Amino acid sequence: MGRFSVPKSRFSVPSMSSDKIPYLLFERGRYYYQRKVPLGFQDVIGTKKWREPAGKDYLLAVDKVRALSKEHNTLLASLKNPDERRDHKTKTRRKQEQERAAKNVIEDEKYRIWLEANNMEDLGFSGEDPYLDALNDAMYARPWESAADWLAGLEKSRTVSPNLPSLHRYIEYINSTETSFQITFPPFPEYKTEVAAASDRVRETISFSLSIPPPMDDDEYHDHLVDILSRFFGSTIAPPADPDDRDEFDLTKQRLERKIARVARSPDTIEKVAERYYRFAQVREKTQDKYQRTISRLTAEVGNLPIQHLTAATLRQYRDKLTSNGSLPSTIRADFTPIIGLLGYAVDEGLIDLSPMAGVKLQKEKRSIEEMKWLPFEPDEMVRIFSATEEIWGQPTRGLSDERRQALQMAVRVLAYTSMRPAELMVLRPEAVDDRCIRVEGGKTKSAWRVIPLHPKIAGFPEWLKAGGLEVFANGETGETQSDPVTPIRHNFTRLIRKKMDSPINHPKKALYSLRSTFQNALRRAGAPIAVRRAILGHVESGAMRHYDDGPEFEELKHWIEKADPTEAYGAGSRR
Repeated sequence: MGRFSVPKSRFSVPSMSSDKIPYLLFERGRYYYQRKVPLGFQDVIGTKKWREPAGKDYLLAVDKVRALSKEHNTLLASLKNPDERRDHKTKTRRKQEQERAAKNVIEDEKYRIWLEANNMEDLGFSGEDPYLDALNDAMYARPWESAADWLAGLEKSRTVSPNLPSLHRYIEYINSTETSFQITFPPFPEYKTEVAAASDRVRETISFSLSIPPPMDDDEYHDHLVDILSRFFGSTIAPPADPDDRDEFDLTKQRLERKIARVARSPDTIEKVAERYYRFAQVREKTQDKYQRTISRLTAEVGNLPIQHLTAATLRQYRDKLTSNGSLPSTIRADFTPIIGLLGYAVDEGLIDLSPMAGVKLQKEKRSIEEMKWLPFEPDEMVRIFSATEEIWGQPTRGLSDERRQALQMAVRVLAYTSMRPAELMVLRPEAVDDRCIRVEGGKTKSAWRVIPLHPKIAGFPEWLKAGGLEVFANGETGETQSDPVTPIRHNFTRLIRKKMDSPINHPKKALYSLRSTFQNALRRAGAPIAVRRAILGHVESGAMRHYDDGPEFEELKHWIEKADPTEAYGAGSRR
């Protein structure tokens, strides 16, 4: 056994890759946990790699490395959440700032001891530098103006742009003092040009970092704002006596306070209050998904502000932006529906005193219902559509698998013989369908929960659904349902009727959703009463009747469903 040899069972690194422990490093007789931090997380975690000693014992080192690996895997997974990422980044930055401050205190004390031991003076260090004293006096002579200057510099720093006045002040100070120190600036070309043209002393004092820092986030910006407020408007600062100066003092202070409030952490941001609103209002899952997309569009435009800072002016600007993008009045009203509900909830919960929507006017829809609604397909068009689904999707088609072609055929037939909304079809569970009926649950509205008798023309639907027919429309990479599961059917159906058919159907108001009103027209042509048509559509009965009448009986619905056919012009059995 050599000088550094130890029993392999206790102190050896497995040589086979299959036995290698990830992130375990053996170096100079010791084990270490060493792992590179993914590039996208380095600014959040504050380092490019993790490295920690794991001791000399192999088995204990393996246990420690595995524990650290698990801990960091959990951390990286949590940092995918924007709130967690922001929390951790701020915590890391503040910790590093505290460590630097503590290190500076130690270094200052060492320097003070060295000065005393060598019987030397440093006026800048002792606070007796006339230049620094003059700068300090000038800064606090009119503190509100200094605060405005600091705020302007902060805004430049936040946008990662050069602040030449700040650099010039440092150059002036370096040239006026004998104090030796080093300072680092971002490598902006403007900075390098100024420093290159300055004195030798300036060039020796100022260095440049390797890269331009990333933009300042809201938390760091908030901390700097609080520092400016405390420095120039704190308890030791007396407001000016002159009335005009006092007005400027108060306005600058209020401006700072508003900026702090705007970026301060708040449990009542738009998105957080929205989540509470959805739970309180018991918003249905599909409706909630739509509301969340709408609120996300709002916050992407105005920021995820505290709910108290969402003003009527901001909402009017958002409304005007939607209008300029070509949104119709009905679309804008639909976009504002969850916003109105959210703000009403905020008022009820005491988060705001008055809804800012009181100062926002939405344009009324001037188009008639006939202009807005989807138009039904005529019976002869339905004959051609069904023929096209069989001819085009019934044989191998480029870009479509056999399973998807069959699924598209089935989906179109089911929509054409049920009046279901496309989204209702896409979320049907196999247990909700049998040989007699389709149970629609969790639809757009409460009345959308209904039972639709199974039409004979789609008798094979239950077996197809139980065999996993709808799963073919899931995301091809993840297997998960897409955010808009109707998209594959809508896209392929539109291509079919607009481009693939011999005689295309190009009317812009005729689309996949038209199949819903198409079957309703078939029911009407067959003679079905309006109550039956309402029940199959999933529309509510108006007035108090809903409390006392469950609607038509199943057998009555079944009778009219079987009589209706969207390809028939005058009812079942009489083709035009």
